[in-house]
Amino acid sequence: MTNIKQKILLAVGLLFLLIIGVTFSSDVNEASGDSGFVYLFHLYYDQGQLFSDRDFQFKYDLIAEEYVGVIVNPASAYQGEVVMIGGNKVRFQFDPLGNDASLKKGKISVKGPYSPNADLVNFYSPSGEKLLTVSVRESSVCNDNNICDAEVGEDYKNCPADCLAPTPSASTPLETLPIKIDWILYAWGGGGIAVLLLVLWLIRVWLKNKNKNEAPPPQI
Repeated sequence: MTNIKQKILLAVGLLFLLIIGVTFSSDVNEASGDSGFVYLFHLYYDQGQLFSDRDFQFKYDLIAEEYVGVIVNPASAYQGEVVMIGGNKVRFQFDPLGNDASLKKGKISVKGPYSPNADLVNFYSPSGEKLLTVSVRESSVCNDNNICDAEVGEDYKNCPADCLAPTPSASTPLETLPIKIDWILYAWGGGGIAVLLLVLWLIRVWLKNKNKNEAPPPQI
């Protein structure tokens, strides 16, 4: 009976350590996840015109979040155009009126997709008229000069035009590391289920033997 109790305690301890390990691994993975950025432009809308808001020291901020494009009615869609240092362009839409169609003038905030090698951002009216240009070069880490300037933050992830991706060695293939981590977590999870089943089986055996030992002696 003592051996069975020891096995039960050992199995419960292993299960406890397993739960802690899986929780810790999940927390590390979530904390190390990469987050994108968006431009948050501080603008002033005045009857169809756009200006930089003079009440802000900086014309825009960088916000740590993923950019989500919005669907705007083509008749009221204003255009933003992120112009890269190398000349490439990325466009996005926005509606300065938002949910207030009666707005004539006032402060507005406009989000746009961040690029590490952006030079400036142009803003256009629904008719295609350029209304405003904001320089964003000071927040760009890439200069597209074909030189990997690691001291200013360039690497192969945010500046692929300047920095070549490292060639993984045969002993440590970088691309397979996330897969290996996932398999480790799956193995831990499967082991946890197996340990839990073992604990339940040992408890059942222990209860069965206990009932057998405590059964009253036969009546003579």
